Amino acid sequence: MKKRGAHFTRRIDPQAGLHAISMLHRLNATQQADLGVALRFSLESIRTGRATEQEFHTLAACINVSLVLCERGVAADYLPAVKLAQAGLLRLLKRGRESGRWVFDGPGMQDVLHGIELHEAQLAFVTRKEAAEAMREVMRRIDRGDVFEEQRT
Repeated sequence: MKKRGAHFTRRIDPQAGLHAISMLHRLNATQQADLGVALRFSLESIRTGRATEQEFHTLAACINVSLVLCERGVAADYLPAVKLAQAGLLRLLKRGRESGRWVFDGPGMQDVLHGIELHEAQLAFVTRKEAAEAMREVMRRIDRGDVFEEQRT
């Protein structure tokens, strides 16, 4: 059965070409600041003990995008630092789920802070398309179950 009528018409975006071109540019300062505010807010919430699991996931997404960008050659030398940040986040996850308090240990805070600074530097360097593809890769890995698990003892 062929679908007809105004309800089924396909809307064509007249500015699709401009959107495609804009994806080849780097994030502008405002976009970088918007992303940085969310990360810094989450970090501050955890630092002051007012965080929930949502702040953990915000930071985890940031660090995971950095991991993918490192694997793709953007600041690849910092891959060990990203893995340290992931380990700090895993300790935070374990502590948060066990005690209900989402707070870092000392090394975890420093490692994640370094990971956030790396993430911000990477986003200043890559195009919007590369950043979006890295986030999509993180989502694909999560869907496949390719995630770090906390060690059960």
